[in-house]
Amino acid sequence: MKKEKKWQPRIIAATALAVFIALAGVACASAPSKQSTVTFKNATGVTIQLLYISETSNDSWGDDWLGGNMTLKNGGTYTTRLSPGEYDVKAEDPDGNTYTFRIEVTNGGEYSIDPGDKDDPEKSVTFSNATGVTIHYLYISKTSDDSWGQDRLGENMMLNGGTYTISLLPGEYDVKAVDPAGNTYTFKLTVTSDGGSVSIDPSDKD
Repeated sequence: MKKEKKWQPRIIAATALAVFIALAGVACASAPSKQSTVTFKNATGVTIQLLYISETSNDSWGDDWLGGNMTLKNGGTYTTRLSPGEYDVKAEDPDGNTYTFRIEVTNGGEYSIDPGDKDDPEKSVTFSNATGVTIHYLYISKTSDDSWGQDRLGENMMLNGGTYTISLLPGEYDVKAVDPAGNTYTFKLTVTSDGGSVSIDPSDKD
């Protein structure tokens, strides 16, 4: 399935240096092809081993356009032909990192796969209990949310000195821990691209 993302279409006009390539297969004799030459340049700083190009209206990514037997080195280009319209593009590097963006093809052109297109995967954040008591409930909510949501511990508990690891997307969060007596420990947490660890301390007690 495609990854949901807040897309911002990129519209790039064709340049005089665009190189046209012949479309493989049998050409339609009744009407000329309206497909345009589109070039993708790898500017990620790493090798791209998978490239998916799918019409925005499609629900799946389809097959890898690199064919499984070629890669796109940093600085390298891949040229194909596409009909006018909106497309979702996803590139993947050898570490499994993905780079996704949306393009609008008009008259062809060149599109760059940039580091800024890299998707933010969830990061591991480890919470350690330094309260001196057992933590029965742990709530982690995005700061922009209006509710705490569900308890992250489920049927688990965090003994004093114990740890619990959760995967979170980078961003701002509010954290609330609850002990058996109903005392709460709240604080704000910033999750960076490195993940990390955070301590629930007695000073966090409300």
